[in-house]
Amino acid sequence: MRKEIYKVSYFYVNPMSYNNLSLYDDQFLKTLIKQTECIEITYVCSILKNSNVDLKKKIINLYNYNLLKNSFFKSLSYTNSSLKLALILLKSNPEFIHFQWFKLSIIDLILLTIIKRFSKAKIILTVHNARKRNSNPFLKRIDKLIYSKIDWLIFHTKACKEFFIKENGLIPFQKYFILRHGILNYKRINFSSFKNDNKKLNNLAYNLKKYDKKYLFIGNGSHYKGIDILLDAWNLSNNKNKSGKGCLIIAGKIEHKINLKYIELLENRESNIIIFNEKLSDYFLSKIVDLCDFILLTHRYISHSGVYSSFLEYRKPFIYNSSDNNHMNTFKTFRETGFSYNKTSRNLFNLINQINLKKEDYKIDNKKWGKAIKFFSWEESFKDSKLVEAIFECIDK
Repeated sequence: MRKEIYKVSYFYVNPMSYNNLSLYDDQFLKTLIKQTECIEITYVCSILKNSNVDLKKKIINLYNYNLLKNSFFKSLSYTNSSLKLALILLKSNPEFIHFQWFKLSIIDLILLTIIKRFSKAKIILTVHNARKRNSNPFLKRIDKLIYSKIDWLIFHTKACKEFFIKENGLIPFQKYFILRHGILNYKRINFSSFKNDNKKLNNLAYNLKKYDKKYLFIGNGSHYKGIDILLDAWNLSNNKNKSGKGCLIIAGKIEHKINLKYIELLENRESNIIIFNEKLSDYFLSKIVDLCDFILLTHRYISHSGVYSSFLEYRKPFIYNSSDNNHMNTFKTFRETGFSYNKTSRNLFNLINQINLKKEDYKIDNKKWGKAIKFFSWEESFKDSKLVEAIFECIDK
């Protein structure tokens, strides 16, 4: 471990620091602190910050926009928090400012312009999702201006980096790091439960006894996450295989338009679908995985899956899209922890049908699970990224 006489200031900023995004922050900062004793962390986060990992850092609960329902007042709140952040940064004059998410392009550009004008700090951004944030041509240009002011960019995969550069252009003076999204430890954290969580889990366990195979979809049921591909595939499976061997559990809210489109399938008791179309606690999610056999990653696009990081340690095989838009496919260790289909609902149906009929062995070797868990550990991710070495090089200049 490197020892330093002096300390440098590192501001870590995440306006979306709640739920598993908060867990990401905790694990990232915990690992960073272990490897850089000369750094003093200031964590700027939401007032909804809800994780209890003990970290040696100063916490500023600055953002509260997510408590508001009206879009105008959300924007106003975020703008107010951004202006407060600018004043805090100008007063503190940190050496590093590390952003996780930007929410309002014009306000974010103003904030970065102020920082660049009055500070010599290295500005870092973790690109959690490389897709373009905006379709509006004007806002696209604003986003490019935002990225031009970033000194260091962190990506979870090489494919994510290449996709981002293709979409936004390569900026020669920027540094790029590949730092894999580490494990979020859902299996080992004692989450607080909602009032009826255990009752719902007990009822679910009872209802699942009659099924041989249980498939779990976790998160918001959106077009982006491929819930329509899944439901089309399940409808095919349900029509072709009336034996009831498989059950689909959807743990999360389904988008209204998609819910209306598939209402007949979703409400049909013979379709073998169980839905928790509501906000679910981390406690409930951490327990429901134990009741299932497969976890579904049907996203049309993935930079990295938070579901994968959250539940990898449960050693439940993942069913994932083999499309090039799934950037996690670049990792052999990811591919070895599940079974793939190629893009379409028909191909997903074929895979589910094969599993239900047990025509092939759909189990993962324990050695492959152990290899993946090590590969996606925070220690290994940091070591491979060379981020800490770059921080020290910057300090030593």
